[in-house]
Amino acid sequence: MLDNLEFNNWCRQQDLSQAGQAIIEEIRSSNPSRRVTGARKNVCGSYPSRKMGCTIQFESHHNELARIYELEHDPCVLEYYDQPPAIELVYQSKSGRKNRHQYTPDFFIIRTDSAFWEECKTELELNKLNELNSNRYCKNSDGKWHCPPGEEYAHGHGLDFHVWSDALINWNFQQNLIWLLDYFGYSSEIIDETEQSLIVNTVNNHLGITLTELLQNEEINPDVLYWLIATDKLYVELNKVKLSQPETVFVFINQDVALSYEHLNSIESTTQTGNQILLQIAVGNNIYWDGESWEIVNTGTTTTGLLRADGKLIELPNLAFTALIDTGKIVGDKTTQTSNIKAAAAEIIKHATCEDIIEANRRYNLIQPYLEDALKAYPSSTIRRWRTQYQKALLIYGQGYLGLLPKHNNKGNRTPKIDSQTQEFMLDFIKEHYETPKQRRKIRVYESFVLACQTHDPPFKPPSRITFCQAIKQRSGHHQTRKRLGNRAAISEEPFYWELKQTTPRHGSRPFEIVHIDHTQIDIELVSSLESLTNYHIATNNSIHQNLGRPWATFMVDAYSRRILSVYLTFDAPTQLRT
Repeated sequence: MLDNLEFNNWCRQQDLSQAGQAIIEEIRSSNPSRRVTGARKNVCGSYPSRKMGCTIQFESHHNELARIYELEHDPCVLEYYDQPPAIELVYQSKSGRKNRHQYTPDFFIIRTDSAFWEECKTELELNKLNELNSNRYCKNSDGKWHCPPGEEYAHGHGLDFHVWSDALINWNFQQNLIWLLDYFGYSSEIIDETEQSLIVNTVNNHLGITLTELLQNEEINPDVLYWLIATDKLYVELNKVKLSQPETVFVFINQDVALSYEHLNSIESTTQTGNQILLQIAVGNNIYWDGESWEIVNTGTTTTGLLRADGKLIELPNLAFTALIDTGKIVGDKTTQTSNIKAAAAEIIKHATCEDIIEANRRYNLIQPYLEDALKAYPSSTIRRWRTQYQKALLIYGQGYLGLLPKHNNKGNRTPKIDSQTQEFMLDFIKEHYETPKQRRKIRVYESFVLACQTHDPPFKPPSRITFCQAIKQRSGHHQTRKRLGNRAAISEEPFYWELKQTTPRHGSRPFEIVHIDHTQIDIELVSSLESLTNYHIATNNSIHQNLGRPWATFMVDAYSRRILSVYLTFDAPTQLRT
């Protein structure tokens, strides 16, 4: 919240009149003008706001509360107040009679650049009110709802009046805020800096890494990961994806890298794409010539054989065939070309790091003045080399930006050090000797593997112990755990299936969101004892050692993790089961 000095500076920046400033000061210093109430179709309540340092009332669980979530986490919102003092609305009724009455909006909001009253209503309710009287609520040509009498009152004091519809709610964003709710209150002092650095470096070195891949890393603390997302130290498109479906969530180091990744993934072939480079001349490929589809059946040293769908076979001299390609009369299959382009581009993106993206952005800014036809200055050799790479990528992929990405990952000898037969033998050995109920240790299995390689005919050169352990780790998961520890131990590693609806999840989308209460009468009978229940039977006027019958157990089970959170034992039947 703003202190007095900050508030006065904000008022001067907005050039508010004394009357407008007085209205805002009254709102800031007053308690809510009314208490909200619930009804049959709405659930009211109070939200503990960290931004405001108090509770904020809401009348609708799926409308005003959703708006509170957005206001609470919008950095441009400085303050917001529920149920501000009533304002006077003056408008004509449908019959032409002049209406004048006091009205209490839902919120008064102070942003960095404006201040306004706001009324929250459902789209259905606004349509009904518009039919009853368009002078009260109407939708203008801008597609937004307006309240003309509210705006007239607000404009008279240098302020504004907004109408907020539930059609504006982004339920992905709402669900993600609820998911991260517990992490907004974390203090940075209790977060291990080493764990932070590990996560940030992992995201920084793997462009487009998913939340699932991060969570599967045993060295990463999930709580620290979610805290970094909640505090904007890592960037996630919270408006587009759901954290409850981590396989669809891409995590980036910042928004700029996310935008670059999104830009690169929207690669499409352009009209400038060169047919000669894209067209692959190989036996079995299809080409189009004069509207007919031909299959390449032979690529000789002097001629190329083409077979039409009706069985007609022709041979073209290679010089004539190349000339037809250069003039655009022979083109390749567009579907095959597009898929090949996207596959090649995806491979480049896959191996690009965040540093590569930053460097590519820097190179693009430097060569952009030299991409025009009329050059103002002769470029240096470095600029010419980058421009050539840009133009070549534009010709091949339809996106020159790809050519500016550094290819540091392609440097060095990255061919596998072990042959395919040794690799296959190692994987079979792991299946037969490590993934068994005997639960042998890795080092012991590796010793047996080395001996097996030496006695094999012909003998294999065994890979290193590190390579062997990495191969075991790559096979880790539900299948390996089930082979070694059994079905029950592997249950926790089974894939989890989520409900598709956003507002009514079947079993929740996070721990402690939904719990199931189960009342069960236990199949045992208990007898009172003098040591433990004397006071109880004195109070109930029962005799000692009396048969108390079958007790009731009430279980509270977390619907997400399926863990029992609490058990309550009683000899009285639950209220809803009593007759």
